[in-house]
Amino acid sequence: MGTYLRFADADLAESWSIIIGGDSHRNGSVLLDMNGLTLTRDQRQLAVELLFPGRESS
Repeated sequence: MGTYLRFADADLAESWSIIIGGDSHRNGSVLLDMNGLTLTRDQRQLAVELLFPGRESS
């Protein structure tokens, strides 16, 4: 469902988010890279839900 990367701090994660670009999402110091993956809507939703635990999604 993607690659989750944990960085030492949120600033470093943000820098890598810009470098990776494309289909990446960040929550603090954790970055989710889904570039190059063909995922279903449900797989994408689950991947993002794992990145943001405790948040309700629709």
